[in-house]
Amino acid sequence: MSFSLNLFKSRFLLQLVALKVFGTLFAVFIYSRFTSLGDSERYLSAELDFSVKALTNRTHLTELFFALQTQIFPDIIASLIPSVILGYVIYYVFFMQYKYLEKKIFWTCILLPHFVVWSSAAGKEVIAITAFMLVVKSCVDIALYNRPKPAQTLIGLLVGLLMRPHYFIPYFFLLISTYLSHNIKMGKFAKLSLGLWLVSLGGFLGLCAVVLTGTYKYWIDFLDYVMYMSKAYFLAFDAGSNRWDISWSALPDFFKNLWWGMPASIIGPTIAESLKRPIFLPILMEGLLSFYLIFYLLLRLLKLSKKEAQYRAIIIFCFVPALILAFTIHYPFGLFNPGSAVRYKQSLTPLFYFYPLLLIAESKRKKNFQVFNNNLIRPPGYRDQFPCS
Repeated sequence: MSFSLNLFKSRFLLQLVALKVFGTLFAVFIYSRFTSLGDSERYLSAELDFSVKALTNRTHLTELFFALQTQIFPDIIASLIPSVILGYVIYYVFFMQYKYLEKKIFWTCILLPHFVVWSSAAGKEVIAITAFMLVVKSCVDIALYNRPKPAQTLIGLLVGLLMRPHYFIPYFFLLISTYLSHNIKMGKFAKLSLGLWLVSLGGFLGLCAVVLTGTYKYWIDFLDYVMYMSKAYFLAFDAGSNRWDISWSALPDFFKNLWWGMPASIIGPTIAESLKRPIFLPILMEGLLSFYLIFYLLLRLLKLSKKEAQYRAIIIFCFVPALILAFTIHYPFGLFNPGSAVRYKQSLTPLFYFYPLLLIAESKRKKNFQVFNNNLIRPPGYRDQFPCS
């Protein structure tokens, strides 16, 4: 049994490493022939610079990270190293739960083509995804055992904050709210039905809307700045897929474009854009699948919370608001260019896919251990202690 377990774990690691190697080679030698790999070439050709700016600016820090590698290795190896590190981090996060993992869904998420590319090419995405994988691991450790690893959590938070500060917000919310939820004595509230929890969530979100409306004058300038920067950043370049005709100058425009812009920021090209440019059709199909998987996994979590009352607060008041935050924050940055939308959303994949998969698998593992442990004949004075993975 131990041999077969170790064999599977080794095979799992080899599969992930092989996928990351393939992803890097595919990104560099095939994908880059059809479209740009963002700033990958810039990072791989950067000069070694240990200035203060390099340590405080995410772009310069990324340049320094890859410049250190290109001083020793060829460019392709410098791209491979962070890609393989991410593969190992995914292995580290999931290897204890392999028996309980929904493998078909897991591998579907791992094999989404743009995740393969952007989690393998040299750039901020591969670093941010690695960091946020550590954060979601800590969130699940807190949710089930209240025993996160401090170093793992701190590294994930700091690197994630530096690489993608706006996407850091939903991860940080999930971490803090999970910790508070686990440590606040819920008493009888913990056993309320799923329906009452959802009604409570609706009331909470309604209250947030009222507060935001009442404090309009305090945050409108910041939103104006975000709207201006998100448009100026993407439309400063004459990319063929840019959306030039979007009305985007005041608060009403933010809400007017929400109904189509928020899904499009996740999916990428719209149906109309794909019909005009058939090259977008495979991207559209992938985007629709990725969008569907987010809500499929959300429904799986809601199903889990219906059966297991102890997870209701974690899922309803921690994960769901974090998901709403992620959608809202990504929306302005995925609106004006479908290619950039698909690229930038990869930093949210640990939240969208891997957190739900990990929470579901770890809850099954914990329950199975408890059932097995309860069937053992214990000596006097024996105390149960389930090890935190």
